[in-house]
Amino acid sequence: MNPTPLLILLPYHNGDYELALNLVKWMAELSPNYRPHSILCVADNAVPMEKVQELQSITKLLFNYAKTMLVPVPQPTPEKMVWKPNEMFLAGARQVKAHYRLPFLWLEPDCVPLTPTWLDDLAEEYSECPTQYMGAIIHQEGQEGLPSDHLTGCSIYPNNAIDLIGKIDSIKNGSQAWDIGCAAQVVPRAMNTKSIHHYWGLKDMPPVFVEARKADDPKNFVTLSFIQPEAVLFHRCKDGSLMTVLRKKWRPEAEKVVAEPVEEEELPTGSLNVV
Repeated sequence: MNPTPLLILLPYHNGDYELALNLVKWMAELSPNYRPHSILCVADNAVPMEKVQELQSITKLLFNYAKTMLVPVPQPTPEKMVWKPNEMFLAGARQVKAHYRLPFLWLEPDCVPLTPTWLDDLAEEYSECPTQYMGAIIHQEGQEGLPSDHLTGCSIYPNNAIDLIGKIDSIKNGSQAWDIGCAAQVVPRAMNTKSIHHYWGLKDMPPVFVEARKADDPKNFVTLSFIQPEAVLFHRCKDGSLMTVLRKKWRPEAEKVVAEPVEEEELPTGSLNVV
């Protein structure tokens, strides 16, 4: 019996567009075929349309089904704080419940797939998961205002996650990041997996990957041995260094291969367009 395919939700805005673009190019290098899985890009509608088209043209080469939704993120006012990641997640989860039947993987642009079979492996593990949510559950002590346990945002969610998460006031009003705000409700419904390795890094020092550490390297320089051996997806890497090191592992004799964008029709603009 084949596992249920996953629907990737890939959110991005102007500030992390290049990360998102490099991510889908890396996916193309790592594996030639992501069928039968699907992808829905969740784009801030302030991203220039030519950039939206460029990224979508690559995803259409990889997936049997690839669409982009454009999310109008409201501006903050004195009466309402706006936390852009919350707005993007809620819009994406709402779209999944309304129009799709698959569970979804929230894949942020600073995630890095680690193996050619990463998506199949996650889908298979989730199909055997007894809980609705699956990801890295982080335990912490001593950080005021944070729950003792929370499921990291880059996780797998049930198709109807909006029914639970969309009702939480601190997420809707932007007073808490959505993965923190829903911790009390989601953690009891979640299973921890070693397949997703989450490491935020030191303050203002996200991890940087190198082939081998030198004695004078900064604390945040790490090698592939830092990643837990069962992991097929890592979060987070901001500079592309993990892809560079992995490329030498998976394609040691090959030149960098980049999927060539295909010509795309002009995409419409407006509220919650899906194209």
